[in-house]
Amino acid sequence: MASRTLPATIDTTAVLVALLYGELSSGIQVHAVELPVGWPGSGGTPVDAVLILGGGGPADVNTPELTERFTVHSYGATMRAARAVSQAVFNALHRWEGRQVTLTGGAVVYVTFVSREAGPIPNQEPETEWPRWSDVYVVTMAEWAAP
Repeated sequence: MASRTLPATIDTTAVLVALLYGELSSGIQVHAVELPVGWPGSGGTPVDAVLILGGGGPADVNTPELTERFTVHSYGATMRAARAVSQAVFNALHRWEGRQVTLTGGAVVYVTFVSREAGPIPNQEPETEWPRWSDVYVVTMAEWAAP
């Protein structure tokens, strides 16, 4: 019988990055923690992009599953474009519930539950005033390993 545990070596934000990177169109950039310095580049116009910010979860990572909250900011050149990115993220996350993500290094993480807790909320990037929509998701994940 296999046991479930999510060891401390698993970066839960990396799970969401890998999932969205694989599911969203290639025209949507996926970033974590912060936007790259100089983003979006020479043109100065925002491009379709996602920024994932981990919001924490239970301190005990030796439980069978780990539930963590994430804020996802979706960017675009216009509010309408940013909203389309937000909808693409929603569709990708809810399609992924009950499936697995393979991380670099071979760890397999199962996304067992996804819920949008807040959003979509229209707003602007504070420093640049670029259009964005913000959503808050709760994601439960587990790594399966042989005993």
